[in-house]
Parts: sequence; structure tokens; C-alpha cells
Amino acid sequence: MRVLGRDTAQDAYRVRFESDGKAIVGLVPEALVAEEIRAAGNPSHEDAYSWIGRNSAAIEKALTQMSRGAPVRRPFDRLRLVEDE
Repeated sequence: MRVLGRDTAQDAYRVRFESDGKAIVGLVPEALVAEEIRAAGNPSHEDAYSWIGRNSAAIEKALTQMSRGAPVRRPFDRLRLVEDE
């Protein structure tokens, strides 16, 4: 998974990976990252990228499930699928 950067309009980090031979792009809300690392206010980019890296398998699984229309468990149900190709 690659973090494509912070989407300021969405207050989220944009991620991209391949699953089932197609590209999946999703958004990881900054608020979710802050809650999970228990940061007051917005997490630093370094902290956010580190948390996303540590949770990449769960993030990929959740976004793949979303792309298939399957339910996703908390807290990853807050991710948003942007596009899947």
C-alpha cells in the first residue's frame, strides 16, 4: 500500500493498493488516526504514516471488502472507498 498524501478537502489520507488485479483507492480519515493514536488535535504526518503502515493489512482488507459491497467492522468502517478499477 502507498500513502498518496493528505487530502485536505476530505481531512483524510489517500491510500492506493492492488487487490484482485485492480487498483483500489481509499481515504483514511485523519480523525480515525488521531483517535487510534490518542493524539490531541491532528496527528503529525509522521505519526499518521506510521499508524497507517502498522495497520496496512487491516486497511487493505476493509477497503477490499467495501469494493465488494461487504460489511466492514469498526473502526475501519469509517474508511471511504474512492475508486476501484
